[in-house]
Amino acid sequence: MNNWIVYVGIGCLVSFLIIRYIRYGFFIMLLFIGILTFTLYQYLALPLFVRMVLYGLIPYLFYNMVLYVYLDKEESETKGNKVYRAIFKTQNSKIVLDNIRRGVSIIGSAGSGKTESVVYNFLKHF
Repeated sequence: MNNWIVYVGIGCLVSFLIIRYIRYGFFIMLLFIGILTFTLYQYLALPLFVRMVLYGLIPYLFYNMVLYVYLDKEESETKGNKVYRAIFKTQNSKIVLDNIRRGVSIIGSAGSGKTESVVYNFLKHF
Protein backbone atom coordinates (compact mmCIF):
# COMPACT_ATOMS: atom_id res chain seq x y z
CA MET A 1 0.00 0.00 0.00
CA ASN A 2 3.05 2.27 0.03
CA ASN A 3 2.88 2.75 -3.73
CA TRP A 4 -0.72 3.96 -3.90
CA ILE A 5 0.25 6.91 -6.11
CA VAL A 6 1.58 4.47 -8.70
CA TYR A 7 -1.67 2.50 -8.61
CA VAL A 8 -3.75 5.66 -8.99
CA GLY A 9 -1.56 6.79 -11.88
CA ILE A 10 -1.89 3.44 -13.64
CA GLY A 11 -5.66 3.48 -13.11
CA CYS A 12 -5.94 6.99 -14.53
CA LEU A 13 -3.80 6.06 -17.53
CA VAL A 14 -5.90 2.97 -18.24
CA SER A 15 -9.09 5.06 -17.96
CA PHE A 16 -7.68 7.68 -20.30
CA LEU A 17 -6.72 5.10 -22.92
CA ILE A 18 -10.01 3.21 -22.74
CA ILE A 19 -12.22 6.31 -22.86
CA ARG A 20 -10.16 7.91 -25.63
CA TYR A 21 -9.73 4.97 -27.99
CA ILE A 22 -12.71 2.65 -27.41
CA ARG A 23 -16.15 3.65 -28.67
CA TYR A 24 -18.13 3.05 -25.47
CA GLY A 25 -15.14 3.39 -23.15
CA PHE A 26 -16.95 5.39 -20.48
CA PHE A 27 -19.63 2.75 -20.10
CA ILE A 28 -16.99 0.02 -20.01
CA MET A 29 -15.26 1.90 -17.20
CA LEU A 30 -18.57 2.31 -15.35
CA LEU A 31 -19.11 -1.44 -15.59
CA PHE A 32 -15.56 -2.03 -14.33
CA ILE A 33 -16.09 0.35 -11.39
CA GLY A 34 -19.37 -1.39 -10.55
CA ILE A 35 -17.75 -4.84 -10.60
CA LEU A 36 -14.84 -3.52 -8.52
CA THR A 37 -17.24 -2.02 -5.98
CA PHE A 38 -19.20 -5.26 -5.69
CA THR A 39 -15.99 -7.28 -5.29
CA LEU A 40 -14.63 -4.95 -2.62
CA TYR A 41 -17.95 -5.11 -0.78
CA GLN A 42 -17.80 -8.90 -0.72
CA TYR A 43 -14.20 -9.24 0.50
CA LEU A 44 -13.50 -6.23 2.74
CA ALA A 45 -14.76 -5.31 6.18
CA LEU A 46 -17.40 -2.59 6.15
CA PRO A 47 -15.27 0.27 7.61
CA LEU A 48 -12.46 -0.46 5.15
CA PHE A 49 -14.95 -0.77 2.28
CA VAL A 50 -16.50 2.62 3.11
CA ARG A 51 -13.04 4.20 3.25
CA MET A 52 -12.11 2.64 -0.12
CA VAL A 53 -15.33 3.93 -1.70
CA LEU A 54 -15.00 7.45 -0.29
CA TYR A 55 -11.30 7.93 -0.96
CA GLY A 56 -10.80 5.72 -4.00
CA LEU A 57 -13.82 4.85 -6.08
CA ILE A 58 -15.75 8.13 -5.95
CA PRO A 59 -12.75 10.27 -7.03
CA TYR A 60 -11.96 7.68 -9.71
CA LEU A 61 -15.56 7.87 -10.94
CA PHE A 62 -15.34 11.68 -11.03
CA TYR A 63 -12.09 11.44 -13.01
CA ASN A 64 -13.80 9.14 -15.51
CA MET A 65 -16.70 11.58 -15.92
CA VAL A 66 -14.29 14.45 -16.59
CA LEU A 67 -12.47 12.33 -19.17
CA TYR A 68 -15.78 11.41 -20.79
CA VAL A 69 -16.75 15.06 -21.14
CA TYR A 70 -13.47 16.14 -22.72
CA LEU A 71 -12.36 13.04 -24.64
CA ASP A 72 -15.52 11.47 -26.02
CA LYS A 73 -14.98 10.20 -29.58
CA GLU A 74 -18.54 10.87 -30.73
CA GLU A 75 -18.14 14.62 -30.30
CA SER A 76 -15.39 14.82 -32.90
CA GLU A 77 -17.46 14.71 -36.05
CA THR A 78 -15.92 15.32 -39.42
CA LYS A 79 -16.90 18.38 -41.36
CA GLY A 80 -20.17 18.06 -43.20
CA ASN A 81 -20.81 18.29 -46.89
CA LYS A 82 -19.40 21.47 -48.40
CA VAL A 83 -22.65 22.07 -50.27
CA TYR A 84 -24.41 22.78 -46.97
CA ARG A 85 -21.73 25.14 -45.66
CA ALA A 86 -22.38 28.85 -46.19
CA ILE A 87 -19.49 31.30 -46.04
CA PHE A 88 -20.34 34.94 -45.36
CA LYS A 89 -17.74 37.61 -45.95
CA THR A 90 -17.69 40.31 -43.30
CA GLN A 91 -15.55 43.42 -43.04
CA ASN A 92 -12.70 41.72 -41.18
CA SER A 93 -13.05 37.97 -41.67
CA LYS A 94 -15.38 35.20 -42.79
CA ILE A 95 -18.27 33.57 -40.94
CA VAL A 96 -18.80 29.89 -41.75
CA LEU A 97 -22.21 28.33 -41.10
CA ASP A 98 -22.01 24.53 -41.12
CA ASN A 99 -25.01 22.37 -41.98
CA ILE A 100 -27.49 25.03 -42.99
CA ARG A 101 -30.04 22.29 -43.72
CA ARG A 102 -31.05 22.65 -40.06
CA GLY A 103 -32.36 26.11 -40.80
CA VAL A 104 -31.30 29.63 -40.05
CA SER A 105 -33.19 32.17 -37.98
CA ILE A 106 -32.80 35.82 -38.95
CA ILE A 107 -34.10 38.15 -36.26
CA GLY A 108 -34.05 41.92 -36.48
CA SER A 109 -36.28 44.95 -36.54
CA ALA A 110 -37.63 46.57 -39.68
CA GLY A 111 -34.98 48.38 -41.66
CA SER A 112 -32.04 46.81 -39.80
CA GLY A 113 -30.46 45.32 -42.94
CA LYS A 114 -31.44 41.67 -42.66
CA THR A 115 -31.82 41.24 -46.39
CA GLU A 116 -28.59 43.00 -47.26
CA SER A 117 -26.46 41.28 -44.65
CA VAL A 118 -27.84 37.74 -44.47
CA VAL A 119 -30.36 36.89 -47.17
CA TYR A 120 -28.25 38.37 -49.96
CA ASN A 121 -25.29 36.22 -48.89
CA PHE A 122 -27.51 33.12 -48.90
CA LEU A 123 -28.70 33.94 -52.41
CA LYS A 124 -25.10 34.44 -53.54
CA HIS A 125 -24.15 31.09 -51.99
CA PHE A 126 -26.79 29.12 -53.88
